Amino acid sequence: MTRNHHHTQTFMPKVILTIGGLLCCIVIIVTILQSQSNPHSSCTIKKGKQPLFPVHIDGRSGYIDREGSLVISTQYKEADKFYEGLAAVAMEKFPWDKPKWGYINYCGEMIIQPRFDDAYAFHEDRAIVAIGNRYGLIDSNGRIIVNPRFDKISKFDQGTAHVLLDGKEFYINKFGEAVKPQLDLSTINDLVKAESEGKWGFVDKLGHFVIKPKFESVEQFSEGLAVVQINGKRGYINQVGHIVIPPRFDGAATFSEGLAAVEIDSKWGFINKRGEVVIKPQFDHAYYFVDGLAQVFLGNSMGYVDTQGKLVWQPTE
Repeated sequence: MTRNHHHTQTFMPKVILTIGGLLCCIVIIVTILQSQSNPHSSCTIKKGKQPLFPVHIDGRSGYIDREGSLVISTQYKEADKFYEGLAAVAMEKFPWDKPKWGYINYCGEMIIQPRFDDAYAFHEDRAIVAIGNRYGLIDSNGRIIVNPRFDKISKFDQGTAHVLLDGKEFYINKFGEAVKPQLDLSTINDLVKAESEGKWGFVDKLGHFVIKPKFESVEQFSEGLAVVQINGKRGYINQVGHIVIPPRFDGAATFSEGLAAVEIDSKWGFINKRGEVVIKPQFDHAYYFVDGLAQVFLGNSMGYVDTQGKLVWQPTE
């Protein structure tokens, strides 16, 4: 009687320990599998999807946050912007090696190891990569989906990409199969730029001109306005074709986040939608705003400016 009671007391803790151990193992295995299936998701959550921006210091590249703090050290030969949670970076094992491209997440962790001769941003879960002078496609886990065999591939748009192979041009789907592009007309711009007899205007989804082709050049509409060129100067029209910002700029870019880069007397600054200069022309070149910052250049030196005109990162090589 005593022996049986003692056996029960000994047996129960062993069962509890065994079950507890099995549960721990299951939790660990599930966690590992989840991290492998989407290795950069936890980092995205950890960073709160805080936008990061590439910068260059003394010939090396790293990333800053929106406040201009260096958050990923300058350890790369080259670095591209983040898209879909990953950024293409180039690294070399030794200074005399040709850099190889891979992809990092927001924490600076190398998610896709550097093994490509060139690499581009992700769009629709596909990135263009090169081995030698041939281009193929990978997914966000680094798996080669389309072996590098094309001379050129454009980024994906609505599930298809334009490719060039041995002088022939056609479209492929995300698995490299030749397809006829099927555009979802409900998702594209209502007005698309088009040319007729050397002049440019805009057509609707059926191909009918709704803004007559009378401009020397045009850009696609963005935030309700489009760049047009008249007599060598650039301005902006609205979607009914009325000039809302007269053509007085030597260069002009599309609107983004309420501002557009314009060129005046060989220097670039930014205007608002009323055509008012809100960031004075002082840069050799400027690009559009993304997540509150825009790239600006002084010579070959790149920096960032916020929407108030404050340099959050001084132009550096």
